[in-house]
Amino acid sequence: MVNPTPPAEVELARVLKSPSPIPSEDKGVNPTYYGSLTLSDNSETNAYIKHISPDEVFTEVICSLICRSIGLPTPKPYIAILDGDATLDSLKENEDPLLFATEDAKRPSFKRLLRESEAVKEAISSMLHEWPHTPTSAVFDEQIGNIDRNTGNILIDLEGECSLIDHGLAFNHSVNPSDIQHYNIFAEITAKRKKPLDQISKALPKLQKVDVDQLIICSQGERYASQQHIERVQMFYNTRLRHIRDIFDLRFGTVSNQSLPL
Repeated sequence: MVNPTPPAEVELARVLKSPSPIPSEDKGVNPTYYGSLTLSDNSETNAYIKHISPDEVFTEVICSLICRSIGLPTPKPYIAILDGDATLDSLKENEDPLLFATEDAKRPSFKRLLRESEAVKEAISSMLHEWPHTPTSAVFDEQIGNIDRNTGNILIDLEGECSLIDHGLAFNHSVNPSDIQHYNIFAEITAKRKKPLDQISKALPKLQKVDVDQLIICSQGERYASQQHIERVQMFYNTRLRHIRDIFDLRFGTVSNQSLPL
């Protein structure tokens, strides 16, 4: 059982050695690397490092903080800078980027495991359907307007333990804050369970306890992201929170002929 992690300021880490590019079949759209982070106490941790825009760094960080605040497993986030002689293949001349990094969860992606045998595919699919955090993950992805939850950004091991990663496309402009988003894989899985609305109703109060304004402070976003983007994310989150029960009523009400309790 994963307990909610109290919010704390996201740490700024240093990349002292050039990280290695991730093979194209295992990475997403953005340039992604694997290497070592040096933390403020001079300890080191292995991490996946993404070269993305400052606004997308903020999106990734705030989503990681929300995820952890409601008790969902996700790797510890960092913001990182290149230091010493470290460099990235994707750097443009004279570019000095802020990077987003996550601690290595040491679990393969669902996408990678699905390249294995049919027996492995069936076993992994069953694990995801039985995962206790599936309803909360459905609520999380719906709340942040995540249009990019796919088999590449769900990490899972053979014991059925999962982690959620890659939230750069959350708070997407294509999602109206008061409307159902087009695709929510965890909601589809939850809909196949018994009494899906009961399961969702147990997960929704976790969102009510999230202090998104405090998480924005913890993200250090005002140091690197545009104020316009921060305000849009804040507006989206707060507006969507007022509609989230109605959204799930629309998603599941026709399935069970029920409504969520107020």
